[in-house]
Amino acid sequence: MLILTGYTKVCKKTSGGVLTIGLIEKENFKGATLDADSDAYSAITLAAQSAFSKYEFLEDEAEFKEDTKRENGSVVITKSLVFKLPTMNAASRKAVQEIIDASYCGLVAVVITPNGDAFVVGYGEDVKLERPLRISQSTGTTGKKFSDANGDEVTLTCDHTEKSRIYSGDTDALFTAAPGA
Repeated sequence: MLILTGYTKVCKKTSGGVLTIGLIEKENFKGATLDADSDAYSAITLAAQSAFSKYEFLEDEAEFKEDTKRENGSVVITKSLVFKLPTMNAASRKAVQEIIDASYCGLVAVVITPNGDAFVVGYGEDVKLERPLRISQSTGTTGKKFSDANGDEVTLTCDHTEKSRIYSGDTDALFTAAPGA
């Protein structure tokens, strides 16, 4: 039987938004080690010479959210990662096209927040790599006026049956390829 344990308010920074997004192709993400005590991933294993690719965006132009719904007796958590690549140009076109192409097989993300939390998205204990992130939408605009926002907004989504877990390891190391065969 499951026993509810409640939630205790923590007096610390609770800023919204996303600081850093890292994406990696599903085939280069080999798994994560779950620490049962903290219920967080303590290690992430990648294919040899692989690393997460960093996607940069303007301040306040990225969001990660999880929408939980119950339908027909089943719980589904839709995870959405939305970020805007500033300025619609050749570089953003290339970045979006790479994401589209990688989406056929799927992606895994690490999403780092201003609070220091790093969420692993597109991988979970419930389905492992069977439900990775995929592009669900991309909208590019030049805007109409000089003051209009412009760029490519990318939306990646996946469905799981559990909420995303925190990665407690060194996030900087995720962006550096490990030596290997």
